[in-house]
Amino acid sequence: MRYLYTVLLLSLSISIYAQKGTIDIYTVHPKSNCFPLTLTPMGGRMYFVANDSLHGYELWSIDNNAKPQRETDLVPNQRNGCDPALYYKTKTMGVLGNTLFFLGEYAAGRTYKTGLYKFTSGQAPAIADSSVTEVSAFLTHNNTLYIGCTRNGIPGLYQYNATTQQLNILIQFSLPEHIIHNSDMVIANGTIYYFLFL
Repeated sequence: MRYLYTVLLLSLSISIYAQKGTIDIYTVHPKSNCFPLTLTPMGGRMYFVANDSLHGYELWSIDNNAKPQRETDLVPNQRNGCDPALYYKTKTMGVLGNTLFFLGEYAAGRTYKTGLYKFTSGQAPAIADSSVTEVSAFLTHNNTLYIGCTRNGIPGLYQYNATTQQLNILIQFSLPEHIIHNSDMVIANGTIYYFLFL
């Protein structure tokens, strides 16, 4: 790995430390807290969610050579594209190959709904599944993305297959409040282990 990134969640800025030993500080929001979260590396860039006060919570990216750049404007006119629900419920994003997955808003007539988005650098974000309303964990293994989420009101462990581009349920949880935290789901020897909060 060429660069080692450390992003400091400061109130006004984002700091990058590379192996060359220099520190560069960039500002997303010049006057207030940009509330950055969900650091996720993909394709040589670091992706995160932040609020610049003009577009609400949106997807941003940064590398060691340039200032942060906003990648999405999912819901224009200062609405939060990366739903604030992402801030409180998800705090995580998933990567499958060169595609990033995250929870976000989309327009549905005169209202806005939450769905699972997929994003590939250089392309417009697209809705991967409009029935997903909450995400608590992502895990990638053997070209499959495992997601702890609620879909059509059913909480459970789901899998997203890159070939079929479909989300299928593996295990249904009995209560809506049953969730998997991202740090509590791992795979070893072909078996998925997770803590379920009952």
